[in-house]
Amino acid sequence: MPVLSTGIAHYKHQLWTYNLGVHDNVPGIGCMYAWSEDVASRGPHGIASCLKEHFERNLPNTTKEVTLYSDSCGGQNCNIKMSIMLSKILQSHSSLEVINQRFFIPGYSFSTCGQDFGIIEKEKCYHKKIYLPDDWIEVIQVSKKKAPKFVVTKMDSSKFFFPVLNC
Repeated sequence: MPVLSTGIAHYKHQLWTYNLGVHDNVPGIGCMYAWSEDVASRGPHGIASCLKEHFERNLPNTTKEVTLYSDSCGGQNCNIKMSIMLSKILQSHSSLEVINQRFFIPGYSFSTCGQDFGIIEKEKCYHKKIYLPDDWIEVIQVSKKKAPKFVVTKMDSSKFFFPVLNC
C-alpha cells in the first residue's frame, strides 16, 4: 500500500498488508485474516496465529479430524514453528484427535483458497485508491458477490502469538 497508478511510487517502500485465506470446505465459507506489517510479519508466527484464531472461532467441539492443505512455503507453514502451534491446538481442543497437513506441489496444484484470492484480485481492479489496511479489508468484504460472502477478521497485535525467545 498504497495502490497507486504512479510508477515512481512502486519503487518507494510501501506498507504491506497480508491476508491469510482459510477456505472451510465443509460449509464452503472463505475466511480471511488481514493485518499489516506494522502489526506482525507474514512468517510462521503470523500464519500460526491466524490458524489458532480460526480454530478457536470456527472449529466445532465435535470435530475429531482436520486436514490442512498448504502451499510448500518453508518460511510460513512448512517448519517446526507451525508444527508446534498445530500440536498446541491439538492438545487444547476438547475433541480434536488428528490434524493432517498436506502440501501442494508448487506450480501444479489449485486450491479453493487460490480461487478466493483470484476473486479478490479481480475486485481490486475496481478500487483505484487503496491507502490503508482498512481499505484492503473493504475490498475483500465486497469482492464476493454471491453468498456465502468472505468472513473477514482484522488481526490486531493482541491476536498474534509471539513466543518468548530465551537467548
